Amino acid sequence: MALLQPGDLFPNGTASIEFTSGSGTTITPFSQSGNAYVVFETDLINNPNEPTKSLSGATFTSLTASTGAVIDGAGYHAAIVTSPGSSFTFTPSVNIPAGRVLLRATGNIGLDVASFTGLLDTFTAAVGYSVRQLRADATSSLRVRRSSDDAEQDIGFNTSNELDTTALLAFVGTGGSDNGFVTIWYDQTGNGNDATNATETQQPLVVSAGALVTENGKAAVEFDGNPYALNFTELNLGDNSWFINAVYKSTRTTLEDYLLYGDSGQTRIRMYTTTARMYVSNVSYSFTIDSHRNTQQLFTFEADASKGLSVYQNGTEKGTEQTIATNDSFNPSSLGQAGSSRTIDGLVQEIIIFNSDQSANRTGIETNINTHFSIF
Repeated sequence: MALLQPGDLFPNGTASIEFTSGSGTTITPFSQSGNAYVVFETDLINNPNEPTKSLSGATFTSLTASTGAVIDGAGYHAAIVTSPGSSFTFTPSVNIPAGRVLLRATGNIGLDVASFTGLLDTFTAAVGYSVRQLRADATSSLRVRRSSDDAEQDIGFNTSNELDTTALLAFVGTGGSDNGFVTIWYDQTGNGNDATNATETQQPLVVSAGALVTENGKAAVEFDGNPYALNFTELNLGDNSWFINAVYKSTRTTLEDYLLYGDSGQTRIRMYTTTARMYVSNVSYSFTIDSHRNTQQLFTFEADASKGLSVYQNGTEKGTEQTIATNDSFNPSSLGQAGSSRTIDGLVQEIIIFNSDQSANRTGIETNINTHFSIF
Protein backbone atom coordinates (compact mmCIF):
# COMPACT_ATOMS: atom_id res chain seq x y z
CA MET A 1 0.00 0.00 0.00
CA ALA A 2 1.59 3.26 -1.13
CA LEU A 3 1.90 6.21 1.21
CA LEU A 4 0.16 9.37 0.09
CA GLN A 5 2.39 12.15 -1.21
CA PRO A 6 1.55 15.87 -1.40
CA GLY A 7 -0.90 16.56 -4.23
CA ASP A 8 -1.77 12.92 -4.91
CA LEU A 9 -5.20 11.77 -6.00
CA PHE A 10 -6.40 9.37 -3.36
CA PRO A 11 -8.98 6.93 -4.81
CA ASN A 12 -10.89 4.11 -3.14
CA GLY A 13 -8.50 3.20 -0.35
CA THR A 14 -5.47 2.53 -2.53
CA ALA A 15 -3.11 4.72 -0.53
CA SER A 16 -2.64 5.56 3.11
CA ILE A 17 -1.03 7.82 5.65
CA GLU A 18 0.24 6.34 8.91
CA PHE A 19 0.20 8.53 12.01
CA THR A 20 2.27 8.30 15.16
CA SER A 21 1.90 10.01 18.49
CA GLY A 22 2.56 13.71 18.35
CA SER A 23 2.80 13.89 14.56
CA GLY A 24 -0.44 15.61 13.65
CA THR A 25 -0.88 15.99 9.90
CA THR A 26 -2.98 18.67 8.21
CA ILE A 27 -4.84 17.49 5.13
CA THR A 28 -6.70 19.63 2.58
CA PRO A 29 -9.17 18.10 0.10
CA PHE A 30 -9.08 19.84 -3.27
CA SER A 31 -11.53 17.69 -5.27
CA GLN A 32 -14.29 15.29 -4.46
CA SER A 33 -16.65 12.99 -6.34
CA GLY A 34 -19.02 10.10 -5.63
CA ASN A 35 -19.39 8.75 -2.10
CA ALA A 36 -16.31 10.58 -0.92
CA TYR A 37 -15.35 10.69 2.70
CA VAL A 38 -12.22 9.78 4.57
CA VAL A 39 -12.10 6.93 7.05
CA PHE A 40 -9.69 6.72 9.94
CA GLU A 41 -9.42 3.08 10.87
CA THR A 42 -8.52 1.92 14.36
CA ASP A 43 -8.07 -1.80 14.83
CA LEU A 44 -9.68 -2.40 18.21
CA ILE A 45 -9.19 -6.15 17.97
CA ASN A 46 -5.40 -6.09 17.60
CA ASN A 47 -4.96 -2.81 19.41
CA PRO A 48 -7.50 -2.75 22.25
CA ASN A 49 -5.99 0.36 23.85
CA GLU A 50 -7.71 2.65 21.41
CA PRO A 51 -6.28 6.17 21.38
CA THR A 52 -8.39 9.24 21.67
CA LYS A 53 -8.62 11.19 18.44
CA SER A 54 -7.58 14.81 18.54
CA LEU A 55 -9.25 16.54 15.61
CA SER A 56 -9.50 20.07 14.35
CA GLY A 57 -11.12 21.67 11.34
CA ALA A 58 -13.59 18.89 10.43
CA THR A 59 -16.52 16.93 11.75
CA PHE A 60 -15.77 13.61 13.41
CA THR A 61 -18.31 10.82 12.92
CA SER A 62 -18.12 7.29 14.31
CA LEU A 63 -19.26 4.70 11.78
CA THR A 64 -20.29 1.08 12.18
CA ALA A 65 -20.55 -1.86 9.82
CA SER A 66 -24.20 -1.08 9.14
CA THR A 67 -23.24 2.21 7.49
CA GLY A 68 -21.08 0.45 4.93
CA ALA A 69 -18.07 2.43 6.09
CA VAL A 70 -16.14 -0.41 7.68
CA ILE A 71 -13.09 -1.48 5.68
CA ASP A 72 -11.09 -4.68 6.16
CA GLY A 73 -13.38 -6.27 8.76
CA ALA A 74 -14.94 -5.62 12.11
CA GLY A 75 -13.34 -3.34 14.64
CA TYR A 76 -12.56 -0.48 12.31
CA HIS A 77 -14.47 2.73 12.69
CA ALA A 78 -14.16 6.51 12.92
CA ALA A 79 -14.53 8.80 9.95
CA ILE A 80 -13.94 12.37 8.96
CA VAL A 81 -16.64 13.67 6.61
CA THR A 82 -15.24 16.53 4.59
CA SER A 83 -16.08 18.88 1.77
CA PRO A 84 -13.76 20.40 -0.82
CA GLY A 85 -11.58 23.16 0.51
CA SER A 86 -11.79 22.23 4.20
CA SER A 87 -8.80 21.07 6.19
CA PHE A 88 -8.42 18.83 9.20
CA THR A 89 -5.68 17.58 11.49
CA PHE A 90 -5.52 14.15 13.10
CA THR A 91 -3.21 13.40 16.05
CA PRO A 92 -3.52 10.12 17.97
CA SER A 93 -2.89 10.34 21.69
CA VAL A 94 -0.63 7.29 21.82
CA ASN A 95 1.86 5.70 19.48
CA ILE A 96 0.11 3.17 17.24
CA PRO A 97 1.81 0.28 15.42
CA ALA A 98 2.34 0.86 11.71
CA GLY A 99 -0.74 -0.07 9.71
CA ARG A 100 -3.23 0.37 12.56
CA VAL A 101 -4.29 3.93 11.89
CA LEU A 102 -4.67 4.78 8.25
CA LEU A 103 -6.30 7.40 6.09
CA ARG A 104 -8.42 6.10 3.25
CA ALA A 105 -11.18 7.20 0.93
CA THR A 106 -14.16 5.09 -0.08
CA GLY A 107 -14.89 7.32 -3.05
CA ASN A 108 -12.41 9.44 -4.98
CA ILE A 109 -10.95 12.39 -3.13
CA GLY A 110 -8.03 14.62 -3.95
CA LEU A 111 -5.97 15.37 -0.85
CA ASP A 112 -3.00 17.60 -0.27
CA VAL A 113 -0.84 16.66 2.71
CA ALA A 114 1.10 19.41 4.45
CA SER A 115 4.53 19.12 2.84
CA PHE A 116 7.72 18.42 4.78
CA THR A 117 10.43 21.07 4.96
CA GLY A 118 13.87 19.87 6.03
CA LEU A 119 16.84 21.79 7.38
CA LEU A 120 18.56 21.75 3.98
CA ASP A 121 15.43 23.00 2.23
CA THR A 122 16.05 26.21 4.17
CA PHE A 123 19.87 26.33 4.22
CA THR A 124 22.10 25.24 1.32
CA ALA A 125 25.02 22.96 2.20
CA ALA A 126 27.90 21.27 0.36
CA VAL A 127 27.25 17.82 1.87
CA GLY A 128 24.79 16.48 4.40
CA TYR A 129 24.79 13.03 6.03
CA SER A 130 22.14 12.17 8.59
CA VAL A 131 19.87 9.50 10.03
CA ARG A 132 16.97 11.93 9.57
CA GLN A 133 15.57 13.48 6.39
CA LEU A 134 17.27 16.80 5.63
CA ARG A 135 15.49 17.70 2.37
CA ALA A 136 11.97 17.01 1.16
CA ASP A 137 13.21 15.34 -2.03
CA ALA A 138 15.82 13.13 -0.31
CA THR A 139 14.79 9.49 -0.66
CA SER A 140 17.53 7.48 1.07
CA SER A 141 19.66 7.85 4.17
CA LEU A 142 21.90 4.78 4.05
CA ARG A 143 22.83 1.81 1.92
CA VAL A 144 23.29 -1.17 4.19
CA ARG A 145 25.01 -4.54 3.74
CA ARG A 146 23.68 -7.39 5.84
CA SER A 147 26.04 -9.95 7.30
CA SER A 148 23.96 -13.03 6.51
CA ASP A 149 24.57 -12.99 2.74
CA ASP A 150 26.25 -9.61 1.96
CA ALA A 151 23.14 -8.39 0.13
CA GLU A 152 22.71 -4.60 0.09
CA GLN A 153 19.65 -2.37 0.23
CA ASP A 154 18.91 1.35 0.38
CA ILE A 155 17.11 2.47 3.53
CA GLY A 156 14.96 5.57 3.32
CA PHE A 157 12.73 7.45 5.72
CA ASN A 158 9.52 6.74 7.60
CA THR A 159 6.52 9.04 7.89
CA SER A 160 8.21 10.84 10.78
CA ASN A 161 11.08 11.78 8.41
CA GLU A 162 13.56 9.59 10.27
CA LEU A 163 15.53 6.53 9.20
CA ASP A 164 13.07 3.73 8.39
CA THR A 165 14.25 1.39 11.11
CA THR A 166 11.38 -1.03 10.48
CA ALA A 167 12.56 -1.61 6.91
CA LEU A 168 16.17 -1.70 8.11
CA LEU A 169 15.62 -4.46 10.66
CA ALA A 170 13.36 -6.39 8.29
CA PHE A 171 16.23 -6.44 5.80
CA VAL A 172 19.15 -7.11 8.15
CA GLY A 173 17.40 -9.44 10.59
CA THR A 174 17.05 -9.41 14.37
CA GLY A 175 19.01 -12.51 15.33
CA GLY A 176 22.13 -12.45 17.46
CA SER A 177 24.37 -12.96 14.43
CA ASP A 178 22.67 -10.31 12.23
CA ASN A 179 24.73 -7.20 11.58
CA GLY A 180 24.09 -4.28 9.24
CA PHE A 181 27.05 -2.36 7.81
CA VAL A 182 26.88 1.06 6.14
CA THR A 183 28.34 0.96 2.64
CA ILE A 184 26.97 4.38 1.63
CA TRP A 185 25.84 7.32 3.73
CA TYR A 186 23.90 9.32 1.18
CA ASP A 187 24.54 13.01 0.67
CA GLN A 188 21.13 14.65 1.05
CA THR A 189 22.08 18.02 -0.44
CA GLY A 190 21.41 16.89 -4.00
CA ASN A 191 25.11 17.27 -4.86
CA GLY A 192 25.64 13.50 -4.97
CA ASN A 193 28.78 13.51 -2.81
CA ASP A 194 27.97 10.31 -0.93
CA ALA A 195 30.24 8.98 1.82
CA THR A 196 31.18 5.42 0.89
CA ASN A 197 33.44 2.49 1.64
CA ALA A 198 33.45 -0.73 -0.37
CA THR A 199 35.98 -2.42 1.94
CA GLU A 200 33.93 -4.62 4.24
CA THR A 201 36.33 -4.45 7.17
CA GLN A 202 36.11 -0.64 7.19
CA GLN A 203 32.32 -0.26 7.13
CA PRO A 204 30.63 1.16 10.26
CA LEU A 205 27.61 -0.50 11.87
CA VAL A 206 23.97 0.55 12.05
CA VAL A 207 22.61 -2.84 13.26
CA SER A 208 24.65 -4.82 15.79
CA ALA A 209 23.73 -8.39 16.78
CA GLY A 210 20.18 -7.90 15.51
CA ALA A 211 19.60 -4.63 17.39
CA LEU A 212 19.44 -1.11 16.01
CA VAL A 213 22.42 1.05 16.98
CA THR A 214 20.95 4.04 18.81
CA GLU A 215 21.89 7.11 20.78
CA ASN A 216 19.37 9.05 22.84
CA GLY A 217 16.50 7.07 21.30
CA LYS A 218 17.42 7.64 17.66
CA ALA A 219 19.37 5.62 15.11
CA ALA A 220 23.12 6.15 14.92
CA VAL A 221 26.08 4.98 12.84
CA GLU A 222 28.74 3.26 14.94
CA PHE A 223 32.40 3.80 14.08
CA ASP A 224 34.09 1.32 16.38
CA GLY A 225 37.64 2.62 16.11
CA ASN A 226 40.27 1.28 13.69
CA PRO A 227 39.75 0.94 10.76
CA TYR A 228 36.25 2.36 10.14
CA ALA A 229 35.75 5.34 7.79
CA LEU A 230 33.48 6.63 5.04
CA ASN A 231 35.04 8.57 2.17
CA PHE A 232 33.65 11.33 -0.05
CA THR A 233 35.01 13.54 -2.82
CA GLU A 234 37.32 16.13 -1.32
CA LEU A 235 35.82 19.54 -0.55
CA ASN A 236 38.14 22.50 -1.03
CA LEU A 237 36.69 24.92 1.52
CA GLY A 238 39.50 27.47 1.49
CA ASP A 239 40.41 29.73 4.40
CA ASN A 240 37.00 31.27 5.10
CA SER A 241 33.25 30.94 4.78
CA TRP A 242 32.63 27.38 5.84
CA PHE A 243 30.55 25.89 8.61
CA ILE A 244 30.34 22.32 9.96
CA ASN A 245 27.82 20.68 12.30
CA ALA A 246 28.39 17.26 13.90
CA VAL A 247 26.05 15.26 16.15
CA TYR A 248 28.39 12.72 17.69
CA LYS A 249 29.33 10.81 20.82
CA SER A 250 32.88 9.63 21.44
CA THR A 251 33.19 6.34 23.30
CA ARG A 252 36.97 6.02 23.21
CA THR A 253 39.12 5.84 26.34
CA THR A 254 42.53 6.71 24.86
CA LEU A 255 43.97 8.90 22.11
CA GLU A 256 41.60 11.09 20.06
CA ASP A 257 39.00 10.88 17.29
CA TYR A 258 39.67 12.09 13.76
CA LEU A 259 36.14 13.36 13.16
CA LEU A 260 37.02 14.66 9.69
CA TYR A 261 40.18 13.96 7.69
CA GLY A 262 41.56 14.92 4.30
CA ASP A 263 44.33 16.27 2.12
CA SER A 264 46.80 13.57 3.26
CA GLY A 265 46.52 14.75 6.84
CA GLN A 266 46.77 18.48 6.09
CA THR A 267 43.08 18.68 7.07
CA ARG A 268 41.89 17.21 10.36
CA ILE A 269 39.43 17.72 13.18
CA ARG A 270 40.95 15.95 16.19
CA MET A 271 38.65 15.55 19.20
CA TYR A 272 40.46 15.01 22.51
CA THR A 273 38.70 14.74 25.87
CA THR A 274 38.83 18.49 26.56
CA THR A 275 40.37 19.87 23.37
CA ALA A 276 39.11 20.33 19.82
CA ARG A 277 42.06 20.75 17.47
CA MET A 278 41.56 21.77 13.85
CA TYR A 279 44.25 21.53 11.18
CA VAL A 280 43.97 23.90 8.22
CA SER A 281 46.78 23.28 5.72
CA ASN A 282 48.41 21.41 8.62
CA VAL A 283 48.38 24.51 10.85
CA SER A 284 46.90 23.59 14.23
CA TYR A 285 44.20 25.65 15.97
CA SER A 286 43.26 24.41 19.46
CA PHE A 287 40.13 25.14 21.48
CA THR A 288 39.40 24.09 25.04
CA ILE A 289 36.05 22.31 25.27
CA ASP A 290 34.05 20.63 28.03
CA SER A 291 34.73 16.94 28.61
CA HIS A 292 32.51 15.17 26.13
CA ARG A 293 33.35 11.46 26.19
CA ASN A 294 30.36 9.11 26.37
CA THR A 295 27.86 11.96 25.96
CA GLN A 296 25.97 12.96 22.83
CA GLN A 297 27.14 16.39 21.65
CA LEU A 298 26.49 18.98 18.97
CA PHE A 299 29.73 20.55 17.77
CA THR A 300 29.85 23.46 15.34
CA PHE A 301 33.09 24.49 13.59
CA GLU A 302 32.85 27.87 11.93
CA ALA A 303 35.16 29.86 9.66
CA ASP A 304 33.47 33.17 8.93
CA ALA A 305 34.02 35.50 5.99
CA SER A 306 36.78 37.31 7.92
CA LYS A 307 38.78 34.07 8.43
CA GLY A 308 37.70 33.91 12.08
CA LEU A 309 37.72 30.30 13.29
CA SER A 310 35.39 29.37 16.16
CA VAL A 311 34.13 26.22 17.89
CA TYR A 312 30.76 25.83 19.58
CA GLN A 313 29.74 22.97 21.86
CA ASN A 314 26.02 22.50 22.43
CA GLY A 315 25.38 26.06 21.31
CA THR A 316 28.04 27.71 23.46
CA GLU A 317 31.26 29.17 22.07
CA LYS A 318 34.42 27.53 23.41
CA GLY A 319 37.71 29.36 23.67
CA THR A 320 38.57 32.49 21.70
CA GLU A 321 38.14 33.03 17.97
CA GLN A 322 41.37 32.51 16.05
CA THR A 323 42.38 33.77 12.61
CA ILE A 324 43.18 31.35 9.78
CA ALA A 325 46.29 32.16 7.78
CA THR A 326 45.53 33.61 4.34
CA ASN A 327 45.42 31.07 1.49
CA ASP A 328 45.42 28.07 3.82
CA SER A 329 42.63 25.62 3.10
CA PHE A 330 40.43 23.10 4.89
CA ASN A 331 39.84 20.14 2.53
CA PRO A 332 37.97 17.25 4.18
CA SER A 333 37.39 13.96 2.33
CA SER A 334 36.39 11.38 4.95
CA LEU A 335 34.43 10.75 8.12
CA GLY A 336 37.12 9.17 10.27
CA GLN A 337 40.41 7.93 8.81
CA ALA A 338 40.63 4.36 7.54
CA GLY A 339 43.47 2.35 8.99
CA SER A 340 44.26 4.79 11.78
CA SER A 341 43.90 4.08 15.49
CA ARG A 342 42.72 7.69 15.73
CA THR A 343 39.68 7.32 13.50
CA ILE A 344 36.25 7.83 15.05
CA ASP A 345 35.53 5.58 18.02
CA GLY A 346 31.90 6.39 18.75
CA LEU A 347 28.47 7.16 17.32
CA VAL A 348 27.65 9.67 14.57
CA GLN A 349 24.10 10.76 13.72
CA GLU A 350 24.59 13.82 11.54
CA ILE A 351 27.39 15.73 9.82
CA ILE A 352 26.64 18.72 7.61
CA ILE A 353 29.30 20.78 5.85
CA PHE A 354 28.42 24.19 4.43
CA ASN A 355 30.74 25.91 1.95
CA SER A 356 29.43 29.33 2.94
CA ASP A 357 29.45 31.63 5.96
CA GLN A 358 26.51 30.55 8.14
CA SER A 359 27.49 32.53 11.23
CA ALA A 360 24.30 34.60 11.01
CA ASN A 361 22.25 31.38 10.83
CA ARG A 362 24.17 29.41 13.45
CA THR A 363 21.54 29.67 16.18
CA GLY A 364 18.73 28.68 13.83
CA ILE A 365 20.65 25.70 12.44
CA GLU A 366 21.70 24.49 15.89
CA THR A 367 18.16 24.89 17.20
CA ASN A 368 16.80 22.78 14.35
CA ILE A 369 19.35 20.03 15.07
CA ASN A 370 18.83 20.11 18.83
CA THR A 371 15.04 20.05 18.48
CA HIS A 372 15.29 16.79 16.58
CA PHE A 373 18.03 15.04 18.56
CA SER A 374 17.32 16.53 22.04
CA ILE A 375 21.03 16.97 22.82
CA PHE A 376 21.05 19.84 25.33
